[in-house]
Amino acid sequence: MLTLAGERSLVIHAMPLRRTYRGLLLDTVMSDKPKTYTTQTGKTLTDADVEQMADEAETGYDVEALKSRRRGRPMLGSAPSEVVPVRLDPDLRQAVEARAEAEHTTTSEIIRVALRRFLDVA
Repeated sequence: MLTLAGERSLVIHAMPLRRTYRGLLLDTVMSDKPKTYTTQTGKTLTDADVEQMADEAETGYDVEALKSRRRGRPMLGSAPSEVVPVRLDPDLRQAVEARAEAEHTTTSEIIRVALRRFLDVA
């Protein structure tokens, strides 16, 4: 308890850390080994990466630049793309799916590449 001016007092409650958090805190403070962390997307971050992000956050972000960032799927060309439904016979669809699997990509990408080559468009 701290006594403030005018007979007012301030009570600060200190609770012990849960065992799991205490272990994490002690490991972080007492460990000299660099740690790595993994993001939800699978990217590995080191202590240096975390420090860099913390420094960037402390200096502040350009709010206008963040507002102008486009959300959603990235554009495939110079403008937002359109969905164009196309009917494929079973043999053609099977061939597209097999090619996509062999090239570790999507059927949409296989169709886009084929159309670009057929129409001679970049």
